[in-house]
Amino acid sequence: MNSHDTQSVHEQGYEHFRDAQYFRDKYEARKNNLTQRAERIRSEILPAKREQAAARASQYRTKYGHEPARGQFEGTVVSYEHALDTIEQQLEFLRPSSEEDMQYRLHVMNDLPAAIQDATPDGLPLRFHGTHIYHARSILQSQGASSSVDRLGIATSYDTADQVSVTAPDTFETTINGYSGLLEEEGCVPAGCVFVMLPSSQEEAKAGDSMLMNNVNFKEQPERLFAIMTSDENVPNVREWAAAAGVGEQKVVEFFEFPSRLDAVRRDIEAGHVTLQQYVPYQLS
Repeated sequence: MNSHDTQSVHEQGYEHFRDAQYFRDKYEARKNNLTQRAERIRSEILPAKREQAAARASQYRTKYGHEPARGQFEGTVVSYEHALDTIEQQLEFLRPSSEEDMQYRLHVMNDLPAAIQDATPDGLPLRFHGTHIYHARSILQSQGASSSVDRLGIATSYDTADQVSVTAPDTFETTINGYSGLLEEEGCVPAGCVFVMLPSSQEEAKAGDSMLMNNVNFKEQPERLFAIMTSDENVPNVREWAAAAGVGEQKVVEFFEFPSRLDAVRRDIEAGHVTLQQYVPYQLS
C-alpha cells in the first residue's frame, strides 16, 4: 500500500465500505487476481529470468575462466521468487473482510500512533518493526528479526545487511500505515504485526534516529523483544507461533492493549514502583 492509497482510505472514511456481498465480491476479485499473477510468475516470468541468469553466468565463465560470485546474476530471479512466495502466502491467509473489520483497521491507523506516543514512558527507547501477517510467522519461526538482505540477498525495505528498518514512538505512524499490512489486498488479508523491540546499547539507540536497528535474535536476547502487537483476530495464531518458537506468548497483545499496558508501565515508573532501567537491556547513563 503506498501513501496515496493510505490517504484515499482516510479521506473516504467508513462510508466507502458495504455489506457482506460487497466484501465477498472483493475477496473473489482479489483471489482471482492473485492466482493469475502467481501463475504468470510461475509459468512465464521465472523460467525466462532463470534462463537469462544462466546465460549471463555462462558468458562470465567463458570470459573470465572461473565461476561468478554466488548470486551475482540471480538477483532478479530471487526477487521474483520472493514475489511468488508472498502471493502464495497471501492466498493462504486470504478471506473476506467485513464492515467491522475495516472500521477497526482504520481505527488503528487513525488512533494508535497518538495512543502510543502518549503512553510511552520518557526515555524508553522503543523501536517498532511492522510486517505482514505471514512474514510475522516467518520471523517467529526463525526466532528473530533480520534484514531482508540477510534472508533473501535483496532489500525489500530500507534495511541493509545486519539491520532492520524501525521507527520510534514519534515516527510510529510510518510503521503502522506503511508496513503493517492493515489494508493489504483491500482488507482481504488479516492485518499484520508490529514487533516492539529495544536497542542493545546507547549507540544503537541513537542509530534509531536513522530508522535502522541491528538484527535481533529473540532466542539469544529475549529481553530485547518488548511486545508483539497485532489485531484481535490474529492474537490466537500469533501466540501459538510465539509459543512454538519459545519467544513468550504473553508478549503478544492486541493493538490497543499495548498502549494500555505501556501506560501502566509509565505510571509505575512515575510513582517510583519500578525504574526505567528495569526495562532497558543496557546501562542507562
